[in-house]
Formats: sequence, C-alpha cells, structure tokens
Amino acid sequence: MTGKPKPNVVSYLGFASWLVYGLLGAREYWRTAACAGLVIMLAIVASEVRTRSVKIIDCTSLGFFLLATLELVTADERGNVRCAVGIE
Repeated sequence: MTGKPKPNVVSYLGFASWLVYGLLGAREYWRTAACAGLVIMLAIVASEVRTRSVKIIDCTSLGFFLLATLELVTADERGNVRCAVGIE
C-alpha cells in the first residue's frame, strides 16, 4: 500500500486550542487561555510524536502557547515583565 497514512482525529484538534484561547481571551482570562492552549497543544503533539506524524503547524502553536504562558506568568498587573536579575 502506498500513499499517505490517514490522519487521526487528534491531528484535527489543533484548531481547538486556538478556539479555547480566543474564547477565554475575549473574556480577558489571558493566563487561563494561554495555559489551556498549552495543555491542549502538549496533548496533541505528544499524540503525534507517538504516531510519528508531527506537523510543523502544531509545533509552532505549541511554541506560541509556551512563550505566551511564560510571558503572562512573569508579567505584573500592568503588563511589565519582571526580571529575575535585580537591577538597582
């Protein structure tokens, strides 16, 4: 049998992370939105790694949610990013 293998259902769920991010972000729950997107994309990419069918768009989305979560966790209420090194 030749040709591409049929993609599984999980490979179509990448859109779900962006949908959840958009819905929670519209209500201004940015930290929750980024964390939810990160968890969904981690599950998707982990499933794709097991089946050896990782897609670049899913890795890019995972990277976005990882960086967004890191930025939102390190930001204060005004949006200023706190630095680990004290500058006086």
